Amino acid sequence: MDDFQIVATHNILEKLKIHGVNILEVEEAFFNLNGTPLVDNRSEHKTRPPTVWFCSVTEEGRILKVVGIPLSGTKEFVLKSAYDAEEREIELYENNQ
Repeated sequence: MDDFQIVATHNILEKLKIHGVNILEVEEAFFNLNGTPLVDNRSEHKTRPPTVWFCSVTEEGRILKVVGIPLSGTKEFVLKSAYDAEEREIELYENNQ
Protein backbone atom coordinates (compact mmCIF):
# COMPACT_ATOMS: atom_id res chain seq x y z
CA MET A 1 0.00 0.00 0.00
CA ASP A 2 2.87 2.27 -0.88
CA ASP A 3 2.15 5.90 -1.59
CA PHE A 4 -1.43 5.86 -0.30
CA GLN A 5 -2.86 9.10 0.99
CA ILE A 6 -4.74 8.54 4.23
CA VAL A 7 -8.09 10.29 4.30
CA ALA A 8 -9.46 10.80 7.82
CA THR A 9 -12.56 12.79 8.68
CA HIS A 10 -12.83 14.92 11.78
CA ASN A 11 -15.01 12.22 13.38
CA ILE A 12 -12.39 9.55 12.69
CA LEU A 13 -9.62 11.72 14.14
CA GLU A 14 -11.74 12.10 17.28
CA LYS A 15 -12.28 8.32 17.36
CA LEU A 16 -8.50 7.81 17.15
CA LYS A 17 -8.08 10.01 20.23
CA ILE A 18 -10.44 7.73 22.15
CA HIS A 19 -8.11 4.83 21.27
CA GLY A 20 -5.02 6.88 22.16
CA VAL A 21 -3.77 6.80 18.56
CA ASN A 22 -2.66 9.74 16.44
CA ILE A 23 -2.57 10.05 12.66
CA LEU A 24 1.25 10.01 12.61
CA GLU A 25 1.19 6.53 14.16
CA VAL A 26 -1.25 5.40 11.46
CA GLU A 27 1.10 6.75 8.80
CA GLU A 28 4.01 4.91 10.44
CA ALA A 29 2.01 1.67 10.43
CA PHE A 30 1.37 2.13 6.69
CA PHE A 31 5.05 2.77 6.05
CA ASN A 32 6.05 -0.32 8.06
CA LEU A 33 3.38 -2.61 6.60
CA ASN A 34 4.81 -6.03 5.84
CA GLY A 35 2.15 -8.03 4.05
CA THR A 36 -1.19 -7.55 2.37
CA PRO A 37 -4.31 -6.13 4.03
CA LEU A 38 -7.11 -8.61 4.66
CA VAL A 39 -10.72 -8.08 3.59
CA ASP A 40 -13.19 -7.85 6.47
CA ASN A 41 -15.85 -10.40 5.44
CA ARG A 42 -18.00 -10.13 8.56
CA SER A 43 -21.56 -9.30 7.53
CA GLU A 44 -21.92 -6.40 9.99
CA HIS A 45 -18.76 -4.79 8.56
CA LYS A 46 -19.34 -5.27 4.84
CA THR A 47 -18.95 -2.16 2.75
CA ARG A 48 -18.70 -1.40 -0.92
CA PRO A 49 -15.83 -1.15 -1.75
CA PRO A 50 -14.72 -3.71 0.82
CA THR A 51 -13.24 -2.73 4.16
CA VAL A 52 -9.71 -4.03 4.69
CA TRP A 53 -7.46 -4.23 7.74
CA PHE A 54 -3.91 -4.97 8.70
CA CYS A 55 -1.67 -5.10 11.74
CA SER A 56 1.57 -3.18 11.63
CA VAL A 57 4.12 -1.62 13.94
CA THR A 58 4.76 2.07 14.61
CA GLU A 59 8.23 3.57 15.02
CA GLU A 60 7.81 3.22 18.80
CA GLY A 61 7.04 -0.52 18.47
CA ARG A 62 3.30 -0.22 19.06
CA ILE A 63 1.29 -2.74 17.01
CA LEU A 64 -1.83 -1.17 15.54
CA LYS A 65 -4.79 -2.67 13.76
CA VAL A 66 -5.62 -0.24 10.95
CA VAL A 67 -9.04 -0.47 9.28
CA GLY A 68 -10.20 1.35 6.19
CA ILE A 69 -11.31 1.38 2.59
CA PRO A 70 -8.84 1.76 -0.29
CA LEU A 71 -10.67 3.65 -3.02
CA SER A 72 -10.40 1.82 -6.33
CA GLY A 73 -8.66 3.78 -9.06
CA THR A 74 -7.11 6.21 -6.60
CA LYS A 75 -4.28 6.28 -4.08
CA GLU A 76 -6.65 7.17 -1.23
CA PHE A 77 -7.25 5.06 1.85
CA VAL A 78 -10.32 6.15 3.81
CA LEU A 79 -9.47 5.46 7.42
CA LYS A 80 -12.24 3.93 9.53
CA SER A 81 -10.33 3.11 12.71
CA ALA A 82 -6.96 2.33 14.25
CA TYR A 83 -6.22 0.96 17.69
CA ASP A 84 -3.88 -1.32 19.63
CA ALA A 85 -4.13 -4.73 18.00
CA GLU A 86 -5.23 -7.63 20.16
CA GLU A 87 -3.08 -10.76 20.17
CA ARG A 88 -5.75 -12.78 18.33
CA GLU A 89 -5.93 -10.11 15.60
CA ILE A 90 -2.16 -10.14 15.18
CA GLU A 91 -2.15 -13.94 14.93
CA LEU A 92 -5.03 -13.95 12.44
CA TYR A 93 -3.27 -11.37 10.28
CA GLU A 94 0.09 -13.16 10.40
CA ASN A 95 -1.49 -16.55 9.68
CA ASN A 96 -3.16 -15.18 6.54
CA GLN A 97 -0.02 -13.74 4.97
